[in-house]
Amino acid sequence: MDRLSVINAALMKCGLPPAASLLDVDWGASARFDDVAEQLLRAHAWNFATTHATPGKTEAPAHGYLYAYALPADCVRVIDVRPAEDIRAPQARFSVVGERIYTNAAPCNLRYVRRMTDPADWPVDFADAVAARLAAEIAPLAAQSFGLGASLLQLAQAAFQQAQAADAAERREFLPMRSSYIEVR
Repeated sequence: MDRLSVINAALMKCGLPPAASLLDVDWGASARFDDVAEQLLRAHAWNFATTHATPGKTEAPAHGYLYAYALPADCVRVIDVRPAEDIRAPQARFSVVGERIYTNAAPCNLRYVRRMTDPADWPVDFADAVAARLAAEIAPLAAQSFGLGASLLQLAQAAFQQAQAADAAERREFLPMRSSYIEVR
């Protein structure tokens, strides 16, 4: 799957003919493509887009937390922060402020959703969700129909939920339960 395929899927959902190349695309589809993809990436902790990093410290925050770290340039959503690389380690409190993450964790082991704008790296159901959302956004201008835009928005929500369900079925994190009773035994 490539960018043109996703845009053409959006155009066809609007009842419009597909474009022969990205240069032929109109109605703002190319301009909105990256924004729509990023919005959907931010909306869920997608397995295919999740990665880890240990960012470097920056200046200390003015108050509230002990450390500040620079967010990776490709971060669109922070999932969690842990002071250890082990996924079973307790999560640390954090706040994202601009391009920084504030936390008391040292080091800061960050799990986040990364920006991915190449549809070749997306599962097909996520690509369909992007196409449906893009279609809903361009329909009022492209098809000159506000009613179609509302219908496509419902279709986009259904496609998003289907992509979420498929993504959730691919994740199985069975972390041991921690309790003082079990640790004492």
